[in-house]
Amino acid sequence: MRVAIGGYIAAVNSFVGYRMDLAQFQRSTLTGDAVFKMGRGETAISGFLDVAEANNWETVPLLFSVPGVWGKVTSEAHEWLKEQFLTSLRKAGKIDGVFLQIHGTEAVENVDDGEGDFLAAIRNLIGDKVPLIASLDGHANVSPLMVKSASMLIGVKTNPHYDFVPVGRHAGRVMAGMFDGSITPTSAWAQPAMVTGLQKLYIAPGWPMEHLMRLSANLAARHPHVGGRARGAGLGRLARRIDDHARAGAAHRDRGAAVAAGYGVRRRAVHAAGAGPDAAARRASSGPRVTLRCA
Repeated sequence: MRVAIGGYIAAVNSFVGYRMDLAQFQRSTLTGDAVFKMGRGETAISGFLDVAEANNWETVPLLFSVPGVWGKVTSEAHEWLKEQFLTSLRKAGKIDGVFLQIHGTEAVENVDDGEGDFLAAIRNLIGDKVPLIASLDGHANVSPLMVKSASMLIGVKTNPHYDFVPVGRHAGRVMAGMFDGSITPTSAWAQPAMVTGLQKLYIAPGWPMEHLMRLSANLAARHPHVGGRARGAGLGRLARRIDDHARAGAAHRDRGAAVAAGYGVRRRAVHAAGAGPDAAARRASSGPRVTLRCA
């Protein structure tokens, strides 16, 4: 089997005025053997390469681009990188699968869903039958287009992130199953109207997300081969199953318990901070305040 491998790590904060431009992308993009050299470390690519080597797959490097953490990506830079990936795939010839390590928060000047647009372009080129699996950062903004375009999306479960290598190995095992016909991934996606604070997403004992992640793991245990949580701009749920879509949907509905738990964490945090309506009114009367509410 021949598998094409690449990475695209663009972490966007849309409140930052500085744009990630073409020059920045060109400086930070690797090709050829440098892709695998860069990927060997605490990366999902490293984990995927472990499985590829164990299965004697031929691995074809695409690109590895890490432009950084800044504001939105310029349209010119996004289109350039997308075309570089597509050109690399065309030059690769016949491939049996594609694995990509992506961040999941790219926003472009003219496209809010940067990775969705990126994955859709790759899917359009390789066709519907070639497995396309991507790993995601824990802060990923998962979109319906990303879910539709990829065969499977697998997000890290830790924060700080220390499980990229296991995620890459998981992706490799899924692709191996797709090659031999034992796995047919399906996904179900939904997102409640709730935004989580990035500063409090640590999963260490005593932090709010520790309880939610433990609950998520328990729910996954009740649905074999279902797993994964990738946040959108808030608390998102992505249920994956290797056999059929109906069961993926059933597993996802069962995960409503995790969403309810999320709202429970929110209520407790608001109560502990004294941030109820009465407290907010008292604070507003004490001086000029700016309040931002995200729904």
